[in-house]
Amino acid sequence: MGRKGQALPLNTLVLGALALLVLLVLSYIFMGGTAGWGATLAKQMQTYIQNCQSYCEQLRNWASTTGGYLSLSDVQSSAFCTAVYDTSKYKGTVADHCYDDGAASGEIKVKCTVAIMAPAKVCPSGYTWSSTDGKCVQGNNKVDPIETTYYCSCDANADWKIICTSAQYAYDVTGGSTTLQQNAGCTCSPS
Repeated sequence: MGRKGQALPLNTLVLGALALLVLLVLSYIFMGGTAGWGATLAKQMQTYIQNCQSYCEQLRNWASTTGGYLSLSDVQSSAFCTAVYDTSKYKGTVADHCYDDGAASGEIKVKCTVAIMAPAKVCPSGYTWSSTDGKCVQGNNKVDPIETTYYCSCDANADWKIICTSAQYAYDVTGGSTTLQQNAGCTCSPS
């Protein structure tokens, strides 16, 4: 009696294919196959940092063509302030920025020093600001603050996010706005 070819059961074929796949994955991992993947992540992170350094250099170059100082709104709309990166793959945060935004998980933190000219309100000599009156006062005399421009050199530190997001004045006599001079690591002097 002749025997016809016997087929392997389908279950055996599927299990064999799965075992082969697991073996290939394990050998890839243990033979250093993931080193390339880690290197790719590190290369991407380095690209983010290089982009941010380039954005800072663009700010500096731009300032040199405008008399050395940029307006606060120019800085706030720059790529250095507006670029957002997903660095969560590098133990970072999903919305990381070029500057140190104060987030403990932020990974980029490029330092950038830039010169800013910012609007300012100051009281005349001898007058002090009265938040009650909303004016500068000296005895019974009350006058509006003088609007001027402050020139600031600001270094990117943990408070650089103030410059990029909410800074309004180099020095604000009303105390109602974030001040570059007091809160953003800036050295400012009036015009």
